[in-house]
Amino acid sequence: MEPDLVEVQVEDEPQGPPPPRLGRYLAVIAAVVVVGGLVVAGRAVSGPDPRPTDLTPAPRLLGATASLAAPWAEIWRTGGDVISVGATVLVSRPDGTGVRALTPEGDPLWGPVAAGATCAASGEGAVCLTAPTADGVATAVAPDGGLRAQLDAPPGLVDWWVVDGDVVTVAVQAGTVTVRRWVPPGHRGASWTWQGEAPAAAELERERTWLRVGDAVVDLSTGRTIATPSDAVALPAWRSMLGPNDGSSTVPVITDGTEVVVAGLRHYPGPAHLVVEGVIVTGTGEVTAHRASDGVELWRTAASAAFSDGIAAGLLEPVSGGDRVTARDLVSGAELWSVDVGDATYAGTTTAGVVLRVGDAVVAMGP
Repeated sequence: MEPDLVEVQVEDEPQGPPPPRLGRYLAVIAAVVVVGGLVVAGRAVSGPDPRPTDLTPAPRLLGATASLAAPWAEIWRTGGDVISVGATVLVSRPDGTGVRALTPEGDPLWGPVAAGATCAASGEGAVCLTAPTADGVATAVAPDGGLRAQLDAPPGLVDWWVVDGDVVTVAVQAGTVTVRRWVPPGHRGASWTWQGEAPAAAELERERTWLRVGDAVVDLSTGRTIATPSDAVALPAWRSMLGPNDGSSTVPVITDGTEVVVAGLRHYPGPAHLVVEGVIVTGTGEVTAHRASDGVELWRTAASAAFSDGIAAGLLEPVSGGDRVTARDLVSGAELWSVDVGDATYAGTTTAGVVLRVGDAVVAMGP
């Protein structure tokens, strides 16, 4: 099936001053010029009224981070694991259970809730798994920290886990295997139930997109029986840019996370990090910048993540003994500055900077 091509355009601010307005008055000037000392005699004339200077700041580019103009530093640190990074940062308690929310600047918003449960991102909230109890095996947590719903433990439960924010359960009872996908409230998706004959030995094998129950293979996206695991629906589906896009590319850019297609012709390793000033930055392990209009390679460097403030490119680059956050010129790739951060894993971008996993801590870097 052909992918849907989606191009998101963000209109730029008008550049340069507006054309001068027509003067409201005309004048006739009589002048007498005396050689040796220039003397101008005449009647004063009012010129065009100047347009007031527009001090309104340009709107922030969607998906852009804080300014990369000056070197960054650590702005906050906390214990626990990163659950998701967006308008808020969801992290676990220091023991790795439950969920709490912080602002991009590190201020507490709510939580922790669901202490003792293992939580994963689900939409803008979270879903938390527990051992089977009278209260169920999963709890949906709303973006404001409220408990939205609970999933009861089905009889004969043998396995349960989270797939892309939904909960999959497998139960065996009376010779029948029941597989169910539960979509928590507030998360997009379709719930489904699959049933089949339980094998003599209930052997389960699973990956992100499929589950094998005996000789049967179940597509975890659709709940249908498929011939082989390779027939499972690939996730995520093709979509437009994953990162900031200032609308400077006149050709469509789509990605499925592993491959980036520009203008339907040029293919680059994914993911697609950003399109800014007509430059597209893609890849992981080795990040490459190309001119979006014609595919000319501009620069490349070793990096595990890339982001932008709408002017420069920021990267998490490996160095001896760890990693560093680096700012580079978008077109030339020239290094503007770099800051060592230790052995780090990129977790996401916020309006205040980037969130990293460093050792057993969650660390935010920003200006």
